[in-house]
Amino acid sequence: MIIYEKAYRQGEILIFKVKKLPASYAYNARPIPNGVIREGEKEGHEHKVEGGSAQLSLFGDGETGTLKVDKATTITHPEHNSINLPKGEYVVKVQKEATGKHSHSSVKD
Repeated sequence: MIIYEKAYRQGEILIFKVKKLPASYAYNARPIPNGVIREGEKEGHEHKVEGGSAQLSLFGDGETGTLKVDKATTITHPEHNSINLPKGEYVVKVQKEATGKHSHSSVKD
């Protein structure tokens, strides 16, 4: 069970600080060394981990992942305010929107 402590939002990106990441998350995620959480609709408009010391990993869908922050870090995007994240463990998700009675799609800005 994941216990959420705090939530952050930057456009379509949702970031949840958690008490502890489940061990299963480590097996299903692939490291993202450039720190890009998600590309925007326009070139260069990416949600990105910058500064500090953090390890970003995303799952196969590319829309859910984890962020382990060892030293305070910042999430940046050219069209949104930066988010300063303190040391801790986080779950990263892309917001979804309903597109029909039984369907949804990812939001992209």
